Amino acid sequence: MSTALILSTLIVISLTFSSVALSLRQHEVPDDLMERGLNAIGIDANTTRVRNVRISGSQFRTKSMITTIALDGMDSTVVPYGNQTITYSYGEGGLKQRIDRFAGLGTLWVFARPALEPMDYSVVVQDGEDGSAAVIRGYLAAYMITDSHKWDPLLVSKISAGQFTLSSETVEGDLLLPAVFDLSLNISVLFDPDTYLPFAIRTYEDHPFFGPSTNDLRVYDYIRVDGLMIPRHFKIIYNNKRLITDFLADEVSVNSDVEPSFFNVSAERGNLNIPVVDPALTAYIGEKYANYLWFGRFNFTAMDFDAQQPYTDMPGVWVIRMPGVASYRQILLETDNYVVVLDAPSEQALVLLEWVRINIGKPVSQIWPTHHHHDHALGVPSFVEIGAEVVIPKMAQSYYANIPEAKFATYERGAPYIVQTSDYRATFIHVEGSIHAQDHSVAVIMPACPTNDSTVLVFDADHVVQAQLMATHNDHNELSQLVNAMAKHRVAKSALLVPVHGELSNMTTIYNSMGYVFPEYKPLDFEYLSNNCTA
Repeated sequence: MSTALILSTLIVISLTFSSVALSLRQHEVPDDLMERGLNAIGIDANTTRVRNVRISGSQFRTKSMITTIALDGMDSTVVPYGNQTITYSYGEGGLKQRIDRFAGLGTLWVFARPALEPMDYSVVVQDGEDGSAAVIRGYLAAYMITDSHKWDPLLVSKISAGQFTLSSETVEGDLLLPAVFDLSLNISVLFDPDTYLPFAIRTYEDHPFFGPSTNDLRVYDYIRVDGLMIPRHFKIIYNNKRLITDFLADEVSVNSDVEPSFFNVSAERGNLNIPVVDPALTAYIGEKYANYLWFGRFNFTAMDFDAQQPYTDMPGVWVIRMPGVASYRQILLETDNYVVVLDAPSEQALVLLEWVRINIGKPVSQIWPTHHHHDHALGVPSFVEIGAEVVIPKMAQSYYANIPEAKFATYERGAPYIVQTSDYRATFIHVEGSIHAQDHSVAVIMPACPTNDSTVLVFDADHVVQAQLMATHNDHNELSQLVNAMAKHRVAKSALLVPVHGELSNMTTIYNSMGYVFPEYKPLDFEYLSNNCTA
């Protein structure tokens, strides 16, 4: 018989973070920690009668760790409103999970509006030898199977039946909590030392920027449902400080009436759909998936690049891009002895290095990410590994400080970074007051000694997202930041726009789309011209 509890009628047993902090001293890890945890949850020999558990809530919100404005904040919203229902089945054939989720998308997705509808979808996940996540294939499926274990209210029971070790785990404030670790799942369960209810379910990742990292599902506000203690409030917290997801359940039930077909998958599973675990990709896949930005594993090769030197008055300036709507355009600056790469999307970093080796044959000595957002900067470690220097605003250096062996060349507002050859001069400018990212920068490239008829390029990421749809699919506040910077530094009105995303364009299109009357600046009006040119 189903037991369904509407939480507004319940007396909620709250587990607050403050109670843990007040009671925690030098707690030893008890030898019977697992037994205490099982007893606290209500798991015993009778737990086998639990056929399913359903957790449903109307408050689902997520923040983005990969597209923050501040370098050390969580100020970018992916899902400002939503709801989800998570259902677990404990029948034969292993654990099964179904997620039914409705997620309204926030400002991160402004480039896709105005026609974009909320995400409304269902996913079925199964573990064991036939593990799968329908209808997602490969690397994401493996990530989702691990995630399904983290949300499982009976996870402690599964761990107790296998091989586990006792440990202590650090949370915020350098507090140590007793924990059990399951090597096969790579999951730790941290316990409240007073109640011995689970406090956090922790997995471990090697993040390209943050290094060894913890990914916690914090659980609290427990209620008793049919003899089981089940949390009502869930938070995903990264490295004990970055709150990513907040989910509050309104209803929890045990042994609901579930149709036999509820967990069925309508597609055949082929060989390409077998879940694959790649520890090097776990952090990357997880944060992309949380932002609905995972497009699958990058499978292009160096032969797939479209690379051109299209500007006759600036030899050595390459524009290079992979095919596909989700690809990123980059610029390569070839000097006599080395190459400078502009922007650093992680998917193609290693392939780009191979392309440079084959087609230019010079080392990549510098990498310049346009800003710290991970789709434009997670490739930086790949360049650092081969000895490249990272060119960034001085105020952003701390963000990249955990990359092993990283060396930096920095610049500031009013003192841009310059790369110059006899053919061109590239100026990296830190944009003032950017509302997209505090370290947001653009590159202005022109001949080393220009004339008023010279080509001028503006290389930009994310101020302009879709130049072909200026009126509807761009944030005009962000466009204003770019336009204001161009006017301040007296960039030529005739400048061409080379955006990371979307189609090639020119700055006049930007000005016209905004109703902006731009000064009639010429290339020789630019604020940061070389002093070594003669008339």
